[in-house]
Amino acid sequence: MSVGLMGSDVVKVGVDGAIGQIALARPSKLNAINRDLALGLLRALKGLNEDPECKVIVLYGEGKAFCSGDDLQELGHGPEVFDLISEAVGVIQDITREIMLNDKPVICAVQGWAIGAGFSWVLNADISICAGDARAFLPEIKYGVYATGAATFLLSHRVGSAKALEMMVRNKKYTAQELYDMGLVSEIVEPGQVLETAFQIAEDIQKHSSKALENIKHGVLFSVRDQIEAALNFEAQKCEDAIREVLGSQEIKSKTAKFK
Repeated sequence: MSVGLMGSDVVKVGVDGAIGQIALARPSKLNAINRDLALGLLRALKGLNEDPECKVIVLYGEGKAFCSGDDLQELGHGPEVFDLISEAVGVIQDITREIMLNDKPVICAVQGWAIGAGFSWVLNADISICAGDARAFLPEIKYGVYATGAATFLLSHRVGSAKALEMMVRNKKYTAQELYDMGLVSEIVEPGQVLETAFQIAEDIQKHSSKALENIKHGVLFSVRDQIEAALNFEAQKCEDAIREVLGSQEIKSKTAKFK
């Protein structure tokens, strides 16, 4: 699908007919999350969710990765760091609300790495299409912080509490096949076919009425909406507490990681 994407330098958004699309656009940083990307993604999701012409949203990352997690190298120094991270946690939790608790189906097209909050967004999506060479994991324990994006609830809900705990404490990198076998992604396709497949699915979905899509999405999530919201609030508090402790010890400064 060819659409002229607008938006910021790091998040691009467009609509073609009833299909909205959002591109994370920091390919040189593997679409790592900085303040501009987080705020830009939140604005893009809100805009498409409020657009009456848009029925379905496709979310993807430009370049070799979907999203490589938080850009720790942009933390900076000094007492303002905690305020910046605290704001970022709130924005990331609101992104999950826009993906999961709004009216429109969201399709996530995943290639390369999906790490940390980026992996959470894959879990948040209604449908996740994954390249065969994609990889995902939750690195938060390595930095002494806490998972976000309702990952704590979603993993327990889908794979059981024991497996969810293992995924969070082992820092293991999971293959696309492993994610599919656990029911965490919807479909695996050949690298290079991820976007095409996502837009084909979006094309099928947009044929249905907006009200039918809204009712189905809310109906499927009805029994867990309160649990998702509770998880988001719990994670935000625990993450802020952990960040205060970690920043106080300065450990996070020496634990930046790069994935190629």
